[in-house]
Amino acid sequence: MKILGSVVNSDIAKEIMERYRKTFLKPGFEIWNPEFNCKNLPWCYYKEGRKIYDTEEFFRVPIAPDTIIYCNDERQEIMYQTNFAEVYDFVTKLEPWDEVDFEIFDDKMEWTVAVTHEDCIILYGIDLM
Repeated sequence: MKILGSVVNSDIAKEIMERYRKTFLKPGFEIWNPEFNCKNLPWCYYKEGRKIYDTEEFFRVPIAPDTIIYCNDERQEIMYQTNFAEVYDFVTKLEPWDEVDFEIFDDKMEWTVAVTHEDCIILYGIDLM
């Protein structure tokens, strides 16, 4: 199963993820980097102000279905430009044994939602409705 949408050129995706890191992550942290001493829990990487919920709460994320977003799949090393409806459909069909790690965010970097293999979502700049 994969997210539908346009694949972003890898060079452009690297530039976008650099902006993402500067905007949302603590200085010096790379996403899901096991070398950092925080027990490999991804929420340790995010700046203060992040909120953590069970993945089951994803349906409460207040983003309009037609909102154009980026979705960065960490495991597949692919970034998509898609809409929230596609990501919502993907997340709601995940099975308990599916291990995913990806971030969705808008082009302005005003908010992000990270979906992790620890069965949690991390929100920054946005909260559940």
